[in-house]
Amino acid sequence: MTDISPSNDRLVLSGGFDSYEPSELFAMWVVPDFLMRWWPEVAEVQSGVGGGYKFSWPSRNWILEGKYTAWEPGSRLGFTWRWNFDPPEIPEMQVEIVFKPREECGTELTILHWPYTESAESQTERDGHREGWMHFCMRLAGLREGELVEAES
Repeated sequence: MTDISPSNDRLVLSGGFDSYEPSELFAMWVVPDFLMRWWPEVAEVQSGVGGGYKFSWPSRNWILEGKYTAWEPGSRLGFTWRWNFDPPEIPEMQVEIVFKPREECGTELTILHWPYTESAESQTERDGHREGWMHFCMRLAGLREGELVEAES
């Protein structure tokens, strides 16, 4: 994943997932059994626009939840973002995931996460989100590559 953010008020990351077609990669973001293999410890999903998700890490007492704002299988996924420890006066964030087929093979994935302000706290949060997305996208990519290696041996 590469940071291609045009400004500090949003985070934009993009990268290729050669081992996934767009519909397969979309499923990895919305099917609880798939999600729990690379991101949350526990995942609950009510699919479709207006549906919601609740991802939790019971070992850390963390809960991330929101509503789906876009649901276009194999193409686009949008959702709101709020942690259980976020102060109530902080507005929820927005995330959009774009899945585009690559000419050679696989999928180009773009993650947009916003809004951020110029405050030091907000920019630190942005840096943390960048590191988190890069970490978990590497886990996601490695998951499929690991499956392929196991299938070939």
